[in-house]
Amino acid sequence: MSSPPDILLGDWQLVHGRGPKGEVLVPDGHQVTLTVGEQGWAGTATCNRCHGNVVVEGDALAVGPVAVTRMACADPAVTVAEAAYLAAFTEVERWSIEAGRLQLAGPGVQLVFVPAAAP
Repeated sequence: MSSPPDILLGDWQLVHGRGPKGEVLVPDGHQVTLTVGEQGWAGTATCNRCHGNVVVEGDALAVGPVAVTRMACADPAVTVAEAAYLAAFTEVERWSIEAGRLQLAGPGVQLVFVPAAAP
């Protein structure tokens, strides 16, 4: 077991996703973010913040139990997008970087992130 490689570390923003609950359709004005650090990951899932452990070995990637805040998401589309993302994210088994994009994949899962813009 080892820390994530440097190329994986940093801030990412979801641009496309699909998983067991279908497409991850992020409503306008919301975003899905992922920050990978040496000891774990954190991010937003449209409405709520989440975090957990990450284990990387070669191109294999596993996220530990996911902790999620429980803010009420007023827009039902936001709630649906968040559930779809979290269902996909917890099924991720491998990662790669292709054309500068972080690709997370697993059975029936594809999540594509780009480097997040600096604030």
